Amino acid sequence: MRVLLTGGAGSIGSHTALVLIQHGHEVLVLDDFSNSSPESVHRIEELTGQSIPVVEADLVDGDATRDALAGHTFDAVIHFAGLKAVGESVEQPTRYYRTNLVSTLNLLELMQERGVTKLVFSSSATVYGDPQYVPQDEQHPVGVGLTNPYGWSKAMNEQIIR
Repeated sequence: MRVLLTGGAGSIGSHTALVLIQHGHEVLVLDDFSNSSPESVHRIEELTGQSIPVVEADLVDGDATRDALAGHTFDAVIHFAGLKAVGESVEQPTRYYRTNLVSTLNLLELMQERGVTKLVFSSSATVYGDPQYVPQDEQHPVGVGLTNPYGWSKAMNEQIIR
């Protein structure tokens, strides 16, 4: 399977890329490198002996992303791209909503255009707000008592994806 890995040069994305390749999947990395480095992709290439195609694009710009992905195909998406710091989200809420929501909406539109239906979305425990019980499970209420824009953006994305 060929997997589009958004945020694929980040910490979680690069580790996921390594495991996917080790299990026989092809990986296409999409990253804007605002919070990562191409070096992580180069390191995976060294470890696996395989070349990894990298598309540099900001998912917030849907048209530019669409253009950058022209000629690339994929069967599934793992979506790690986005901003991720709770404290920073409180200081820059508009930036977090714009980046985390618009990027996901653009990605979903692109997937729909290409007929891609397989998506893994990386959410966060922040969607649970103040937990009603620990450990949280799939039945735990989402979106109750949220305390920061990062958590809200992740909870909204979960609702959009459903």
